[in-house]
Amino acid sequence: MTGSEKHTSSNGEGTLVLVLVLSSLGLMASIYLNHLHYKVHTDSSYSSICAVSEEVNCETVALSQYSMFLGLPVSYWGIAAHVLYILVSGLCLLDIRRHRAGPPRGWGILGAMAVGGVIASGVLFTISHFVIESLCPFCMAVYVLQAALVTTVGVHLTRRGENPVTALIRDLSGLLVKPALVIFAVPAIVLVCGYVVYPRIYGMDACPAETDEDLCSEHLTYGKPDARIRIVEYSDYQCPYCSMTHFALRKAVESWPDDVSLMHVQFPLDDSCNVLVTRPFHEHACEAARAAVCADRQDRFWDMNDWLFTHQRRIGNQPWGDIAGENGLDVQKFEACMADPASLDVVREDIEKASLTTFVKQGSVGTPIIFINDKGHMGGLEFEELEKYLVNTFDLPPAP
Repeated sequence: MTGSEKHTSSNGEGTLVLVLVLSSLGLMASIYLNHLHYKVHTDSSYSSICAVSEEVNCETVALSQYSMFLGLPVSYWGIAAHVLYILVSGLCLLDIRRHRAGPPRGWGILGAMAVGGVIASGVLFTISHFVIESLCPFCMAVYVLQAALVTTVGVHLTRRGENPVTALIRDLSGLLVKPALVIFAVPAIVLVCGYVVYPRIYGMDACPAETDEDLCSEHLTYGKPDARIRIVEYSDYQCPYCSMTHFALRKAVESWPDDVSLMHVQFPLDDSCNVLVTRPFHEHACEAARAAVCADRQDRFWDMNDWLFTHQRRIGNQPWGDIAGENGLDVQKFEACMADPASLDVVREDIEKASLTTFVKQGSVGTPIIFINDKGHMGGLEFEELEKYLVNTFDLPPAP
């Protein structure tokens, strides 16, 4: 049998169709997991179909610190990987159907991706089972699909008698000098878009430049107590939309210091102190609220308040004593306050105030809740939207 005949008889067209099916299923599962990750981080009332028990719960896994990799949800990396699977296998299938000379491009890359996917799946399963102690059914489905992919591609390469490393080198050397390089560009664009869009839709890093004197300065006033426009924010220090909204409100006070004042009310969405929250959500939000209360005991509430909103990802990952020292507090007094049940009582009093708002009475337990005089708003609020409302409603001049 000649090389050409062997290529024709063992081109693996049927195998590639199977790879496309498996990749498409993995893509759909990854898209759902990415949606779930977004919902559990932004909606305390959300309940997924795979929250079966403490041991089998997608939400628990999504809320853990291990659900992120290099600044993006692990599920988003899964989306990019499965897009690449589909593009590479599609290119390989196209080569076969066009009877392109030589072996079809892509088998080596598919093999490398499949091996990498199985290794990543093993690591994630180990973390989920032994560290988080909760398994995600949809994640498990993705792991099974990865095992099926590596088996499918491995069997095909074995039947062809081809060394996977040789196939990979051939693929890369061919792809890097030909228009087919676009197959790498597409998932790369997906990831770049993720880095651009992810912080915005989650409301993360609302104040990324810690030296931004206009927006984040600890010296900003909160307006006059008798200001005609009184804004009250019911907020959670681990809520990403709360961070974005808080600094928008801060900027409003800075823009109209004689007309606008701001009051903060603690409303942590953490079941350890908030009876309105029925499941684990923002697991360190109650501690963060107490930290702000204890900073207030040393007349440094707004300093701590801004720090918590600016450094949300460090909450729960850094000792509170270190945070207190970083904010210029007396650490010994601060830690004594954190251990004092009275600081928790203050937080619970604020939660009681939040429970009396129209939104919570109607069953919407979420943050932020904003009241501008008697006008209520629930959800994230960017400065441009806030400015438009204040200018049109209270006849204020545009922000300088």
